[in-house]
Amino acid sequence: MVTAVRNLLATHAVNIREAVAKDSMVVGVHAVGRKTLEGLQAKRKQVDVNVVGVLVLSQDVAPQLARATIRSVKIRGAFRASPEVKEALKDRMQ
Repeated sequence: MVTAVRNLLATHAVNIREAVAKDSMVVGVHAVGRKTLEGLQAKRKQVDVNVVGVLVLSQDVAPQLARATIRSVKIRGAFRASPEVKEALKDRMQ
């Protein structure tokens, strides 16, 4: 199952990056990696993440990077990230 999810995410990587950049709502599994957030940081942009399903911030996302790029988080479902990232975003959760 994990391989199937990874393959699906890889297939839709461009759509996922665009969804993050547009601050839109995502339904399903929304995975965000360090490179995506670094791209936003380079552009000096912050996003509002709105997910119905599962939000996954990869293990290579540092708490400082998450705080620098994620303005707010609204999840109706599960949030998977390191304990440090969850703590860093705690005050931004709605």
